[in-house]
Amino acid sequence: MNKRGQVTLFIIIAIAIVAAIILVILFQRGTIGGGLPSSDIAKVKTYFSDCFEIKTKEAILFIGKHGGYYDLNDVESISFLDEQTAYYWKGNQNFVPQIETIQDELNSYLNDNIGGCFLSLTLDYEITFEDCIAYSNIQPIDNISSDIEIKFDCPMTIRKGGGSSRLKEIEIHVVAPIERLLVISNEVVSEYAKKLGYLSMINLDEIAINNDVIIKAVPITKEISEPEHIWFLITDKNLKFEDKNITWRFVTEL
Repeated sequence: MNKRGQVTLFIIIAIAIVAAIILVILFQRGTIGGGLPSSDIAKVKTYFSDCFEIKTKEAILFIGKHGGYYDLNDVESISFLDEQTAYYWKGNQNFVPQIETIQDELNSYLNDNIGGCFLSLTLDYEITFEDCIAYSNIQPIDNISSDIEIKFDCPMTIRKGGGSSRLKEIEIHVVAPIERLLVISNEVVSEYAKKLGYLSMINLDEIAINNDVIIKAVPITKEISEPEHIWFLITDKNLKFEDKNITWRFVTEL
């Protein structure tokens, strides 16, 4: 083969490699149409985005009732009247979780519960999917709320008629006061610790007014021989999920 032929062959090979790389990238990003019109892909994406948003709101309400946790098995916690939540103060130790822990608990809840979005699928498509994994990131927007960004890594193939498309990632955003409620909880626990278990209603009212929340403190003693516990409920006054209040609940031990 002469030099010109070799150069031509190399050019063809290079073009083929570049084209293959571009196709792989587009495929991974879920942007290849594969015969389906973009309106079909958008319809499927909207369905899953809406369902994942509902599940995320459910997750936030659930972990809020349990001190920021989905799974309390390895956490200092207490049950009363079939309700369970986490200790934030026990044995002179502060157990208020970090925001990174809250993100992990959100992920765990979602990974265990988003399967319902696939089971209840009513769209006129054949959809096959692999494992769906949630990755959350909580960032403050202002002094009131946080942006909860959830990326769902859900590789799926959408088929209709003779066409098919690939969708890899779905991202949603939910606004909720998670970080603020956590900060307020830490403030309550810090004041509680300073006063060695004594926290007057005046202190709580001041914290509540300064942060525009409702704080309820419910003393509970299960047995006379046991120490008294105070169940705290901090409810945001600015944000709701439809008609449901966003409440953060935890327990301290005297």
